[in-house]
Amino acid sequence: MISDTAAPLANLMGFITGVVLYGMLLWMVFTSRRELNRLSLLTGFLGFSWNAGALAGYGLMNLGIADSSPLLLAAAFGALCFLPSVVVHSALAVSDKVSRRTNFLIAIPAYAMSSIATAMHFHSAATSGTAPSQIALRGVTVGFAGLILVLLVATKY
Repeated sequence: MISDTAAPLANLMGFITGVVLYGMLLWMVFTSRRELNRLSLLTGFLGFSWNAGALAGYGLMNLGIADSSPLLLAAAFGALCFLPSVVVHSALAVSDKVSRRTNFLIAIPAYAMSSIATAMHFHSAATSGTAPSQIALRGVTVGFAGLILVLLVATKY
């Protein structure tokens, strides 16, 4: 039935598109004549890792080609959990309204939340054989919603 295959096909196309777009970002950063931008490089690497891992973990499983690996999915969701940290760090890096101290007070919790969520994904994969950790995803969602509000106030947007 078409409705049974539409969602997996849409996911597959989305992951393939993400791999291509983040691959292009990585290529542009590497071939840039200017100084290498570490945050752009990190964004490209994390986005590529998320999409490639999700493609391998979910896309191929939905097509019946391969089984899903919990550790692969934990790594993919770990990359996804670090993407908001890099966005926060990038916003702080370009803002002239934020002091160095405030930058650290906002960026450190962002990377800490991502690290804890990634550890939870791997713990879930290792102990129960499932990934992602639903608690980690909820924690990152709520945590970054709050951190974005702090970022908006700190940068006075």
